[in-house]
Amino acid sequence: MRKEECNYGYLTRAFFVSALGAPRFLGCYQDSESRDLPTAVQVRPLTVEGCVSKCGESGFSIAGLQSSTQCFCGTTYSKYGRLLNDQCTMRCTGNYQEICGGVMMNSLYYTGQLAVSQNFSQTHS
Repeated sequence: MRKEECNYGYLTRAFFVSALGAPRFLGCYQDSESRDLPTAVQVRPLTVEGCVSKCGESGFSIAGLQSSTQCFCGTTYSKYGRLLNDQCTMRCTGNYQEICGGVMMNSLYYTGQLAVSQNFSQTHS
């Protein structure tokens, strides 16, 4: 099953990869200095596909794009709560048609790797 979500603060966006390999958006999620997704990876210029691919190739199930230029990877998400999808508004540096989170907000995607766990605290619908 696939779903979409988005967060503010430290923005993160989540996606699931469909059977055809296209990134699957999970939503916009809040982040913090202690990070919802603990592993930062370099993807230049930043695109959804680039971040999702890099995280998936590294064995992570979740990819998060933040502040137009940052890519984070992890296996659990939503530690700081879900935001409304329209709260993630920053455009990706590698593709201005894509959204790459916001300030302390992640646009999250599923990478296609199996292990995924969502924290349910502070979730906003």
